[in-house]
Amino acid sequence: MRLARSAVRLQKRVEAIENVSRLIKLDIKLNDSLPKIIVDPESYTVTADGEVLACSPITTTLLSRK
Repeated sequence: MRLARSAVRLQKRVEAIENVSRLIKLDIKLNDSLPKIIVDPESYTVTADGEVLACSPITTTLLSRK
């Protein structure tokens, strides 16, 4: 493990993980939010815990896949 850590210049300890299929959202640090999501089928307005989620439309798109 020491070789792999030095090869990518990691400063923190690296460990193998096991049994990830048994993890639930509440087990993950900083990712335990479970907002109530509501989508209005008529206006397509999306709310999370009562707060409207919105974003502006994109103005340009790339046609290539690079």
